[in-house]
Amino acid sequence: MTSSLATRARKKADEYRPADTDTDTDAGADTDAGADADPRALRKQVRSLNEQITAMEAAFREAMPEGTSSARLIRDALTCIGGTPELARCDAQTVVGALMTCAQLGLRPGVPGLNHAWLIPDVNPLTGQYEATLLIGYRGYIELAYRHPDVKAISTRTVYSKDEFFSEFVVENGQCRDRLVHRPSMDDDRGRPSKYYAVAQLDGGVVVTEHWSQQRMEQHRDKYARRTNGQITGPWITHFEQMARKTMIRGPLVKDLPISADLGVALAVDDGVREDPDPKADPVEVTIRRTVDQAQPNGDAPAASTAEEARS
Repeated sequence: MTSSLATRARKKADEYRPADTDTDTDAGADTDAGADADPRALRKQVRSLNEQITAMEAAFREAMPEGTSSARLIRDALTCIGGTPELARCDAQTVVGALMTCAQLGLRPGVPGLNHAWLIPDVNPLTGQYEATLLIGYRGYIELAYRHPDVKAISTRTVYSKDEFFSEFVVENGQCRDRLVHRPSMDDDRGRPSKYYAVAQLDGGVVVTEHWSQQRMEQHRDKYARRTNGQITGPWITHFEQMARKTMIRGPLVKDLPISADLGVALAVDDGVREDPDPKADPVEVTIRRTVDQAQPNGDAPAASTAEEARS
């Protein structure tokens, strides 16, 4: 989208902003410690946010690809908020904005069986206010990668210490190709994770692979993971394997893939806060990423209240 189109989109954004509500029920309003601790106040905020999301159905429908359902998106959103009620303390516009990006990309948020994307309540370090951050899961990336016609197959997996695994780069008859063999152990206990890999088959039979050792993945985590008071926190602690599998796709493998338009958007907005829910807005232009390193691969984990459900 050009700058002029983005400007016009922002001017029209008020048409799509969640309606203002009273301070004690506004999902995006600042609340004191007593209100935050009051479950009745939180229930009011949840109801208010649910009503605002439901009222946005026409805008979601306008943004969604053909063949997708705005009613289903709203059901997913309400389920997501039910599992993570702390989202109701976020600026409502950022919650709706994250959902609008899901609508534009055709992803389903907060569905554990799909692991497309998650809405995470996070604190803006500049204002101290809660905002909704959109995290795209590794299966969301797989879904978007398939939208390029040259991507015929793509997968990411974990190798355990009792598995058999090797990878090689072969040049035969003037042609170059990657070769990867992974034979999972048949033991009930396959050992500890030792490697992670991603593999894709492209049009014409070309196969590209990437793999990292457990040590390299831990070094990557230590460099990029979020920290609180100097300690690593968040999905790298609670969902290391999902983080690692996502990293293999959006980090090394994606450099060798033809990238669909939707995958390009996802790479730009992942782990970001969308400030403008206008369905006509370019999500890349209206999303801010507040991470210290803007290029870091990001988490695949849901909020803590849905963490166990999200394991795959």
